[in-house]
Amino acid sequence: MRQKEFLLFVSLPLFMSLASCQDTLVDDKSLETNSLANTRAINEQELTDFYWSMGERISLKRSKEKSFVLFRSLDENSIKTIFSKARIRMDADKIKPFIYDGTDNTGNAAKSFINYQWAEVKAYYLSFNNIPEITYAAPYYIGPNGDEFPLTNLIYVHLKDNGDISLLESFSKDLNFGIIGKFNGIPNLYIASCTKDSKGNSLEVANILYETGLFDGVEPVFMSIKPSTINDPNYISQWNLKSSSQYGIDFDQATSIMPSSNNIVIAVVDNGPDRTHEDLLLDTYSWNAVTQTSPSVLYTNIEDEDTRHGTMVTGIISAKTNNNKGIAGIASTAGIKVMSFSVNYDNATLNAHLAAAIIKAVDQGASVINNSWGGGTSNQSINYAIDYAVKNGRNGKGCILTFASGNTNSSSIQYPANYSPETDVIAVGATMNNGYRFYFNTPMIYAGSNYGTGLDVVAPGVDVPTTNNGGYYTTFTGTSAATAHVSAIAALVLAKNPLLSYQEAAYVIESTTYKQLPGYSFTSNKIGGTWNNEVGYGLVNTYDAVNLANSIYNSSSSLTILGSNSLTANSSGYAGTTLTVSPSNSNYRYIWSIEFVGQCNRWYIWPSNNGYGNTADISIYLDPSDAGGYFIITCKAFNGTTYIGSASHFLSVSP
Repeated sequence: MRQKEFLLFVSLPLFMSLASCQDTLVDDKSLETNSLANTRAINEQELTDFYWSMGERISLKRSKEKSFVLFRSLDENSIKTIFSKARIRMDADKIKPFIYDGTDNTGNAAKSFINYQWAEVKAYYLSFNNIPEITYAAPYYIGPNGDEFPLTNLIYVHLKDNGDISLLESFSKDLNFGIIGKFNGIPNLYIASCTKDSKGNSLEVANILYETGLFDGVEPVFMSIKPSTINDPNYISQWNLKSSSQYGIDFDQATSIMPSSNNIVIAVVDNGPDRTHEDLLLDTYSWNAVTQTSPSVLYTNIEDEDTRHGTMVTGIISAKTNNNKGIAGIASTAGIKVMSFSVNYDNATLNAHLAAAIIKAVDQGASVINNSWGGGTSNQSINYAIDYAVKNGRNGKGCILTFASGNTNSSSIQYPANYSPETDVIAVGATMNNGYRFYFNTPMIYAGSNYGTGLDVVAPGVDVPTTNNGGYYTTFTGTSAATAHVSAIAALVLAKNPLLSYQEAAYVIESTTYKQLPGYSFTSNKIGGTWNNEVGYGLVNTYDAVNLANSIYNSSSSLTILGSNSLTANSSGYAGTTLTVSPSNSNYRYIWSIEFVGQCNRWYIWPSNNGYGNTADISIYLDPSDAGGYFIITCKAFNGTTYIGSASHFLSVSP
């Protein structure tokens, strides 16, 4: 299994022993030799650099064998070809997306580094000057504990006054660097960027700017590399978090793009976790649905996983990761906490308590509500609670509700996972570590993951390591465990893109599933893609879901699409709506493309040529009879032949 890494742009802390770029440059002739010779030459020298922070000169120690290189996104074969021509070996798993989420000078999302990648390369950074495809190259630096920090092409520039932007613009011309734009949230902070044609790398240019005394502060941007070699002792046994090819949820790969959010909370409606457990990341608020008071309590039921059910569900979601204890939780790495809403499964009025807990979770700001329970027939109180959550949760965007499909090996999923309309909830089945649907048929045990109409996705659900009351447990089995995985992924999706409605988030999860499962073919076409009766849309994939969430509104693009997110087709004649791309520019040429996923007798768009031309808006009409599903609308903009950017928009259609 390949090791993946967290990426975060940071300035190095002042206490780090970190190295000057002026002291050990090799001459031009040496650059003509191969990279190994360059590396040997550098290894013979003591490499120390520095940068300025808060008026202090911070020393840096430069790596003798690694460099940071930046280039436009290419396929793996092209990258290998480029580096092999330069006699440099490129390891494919060292190639990562270059992520920058700032804004340009107009306040729109900066597009300077869309479709860029970077790589860690074992060669001297000046070796890349003669490779046309390389935009920028710079050294790695080493911290006191052996931590490595590559030097990116970016620079933090703190202006003394916002009007001093003209000073920065003047220096950008003299030193040949770019200005990406203002960084929102920090007064007078701008981001500049170097290329290999600049008069120095970002550290050298930053020092030149700082030493003029004309700026409040100037620092190069280092990329902090945090190894995802998770130190939780039981992580090695968490097969459920491994790659999709090993029938896990691809958590390990997702650590390289993991979002960070303190605003996303998962509500767990269950018999209450052990709130004193050393390894659980819990919200400060909790609620007891029986007494309707705070905090929650740990209800026990000898028939329900020996009283541990709530603690085991919570552990999968939010066990603290990299704390040298127990297991790794899926959502805790992003700072996502669990808010406990406890019920007593032995209570005669359980349904009312479950419904009350869901409503309370909505009112307390939960984004995702995990329901690892079910059975029986439809209940008005629970139906009302589900409707309340999807209509009122997240300021109208709707809470995501996950429900277990059931463990009786039935060809129909249990209530409320089968609640209609089925798009209001995500029904979750369970898989084993061989990729098959969970199914036991022995003299002692007859059980399996329920399947059939309404099943949305599957997740690991057999022998899942998790937390236990006061300790740990290694064999948590059933659709309850599987449901917790999906809740955690849903929270990561919303952390990456909080603009998503609950329906869009469900689409993200369902359309990014892993389908190379043994013995299953996906032939039926539904809203989330191809579907199978036993495993739904497939095995959930953390990495692909978080990636897609980031691109739905294309937050890295300078374009946005304005207009309705929903269309109700319940009137006579045609129903319709108009969407507009922003910015609208008569010099731009727009290409609109539209896909409808779902059921609709007839629909059309205007202009009918898919909007090629300088039309900044698009009108969508449909025959309202028996319609339901999604429009997926994409607009690409060009200024002449220059690509400006693209944006995508979801428009849900309800009958």
